Amino acid sequence: KSDGFYLIDLSDLPLSLMKSDLTTQIPLLIQKIKVIADNNTKIILIKTTVYDKAFYFLKQKRIKNLIDCRIPFPAQGGQTKFKIKFNEALKLAGYK
Repeated sequence: KSDGFYLIDLSDLPLSLMKSDLTTQIPLLIQKIKVIADNNTKIILIKTTVYDKAFYFLKQKRIKNLIDCRIPFPAQGGQTKFKIKFNEALKLAGYK
């Protein structure tokens, strides 16, 4: 947090327990972003399903500094792909 990194969840429920589409959670995500982010905050979406549902919607809502990088969740053997794509996102965000 002191380095300017925050991790926020798209949903307060684990995605496996959600009965509705992820899209229904995006208005809450926008509220969360507006509380902690300013116009200089870089936003990286983690998990391909989250990216697929949220990226273009957030872009349409003029959320600034979205990093256009589709990153898999780092579980069930996806750790290596996550590391590669997250490093790519950090470079796009100007951190590496």
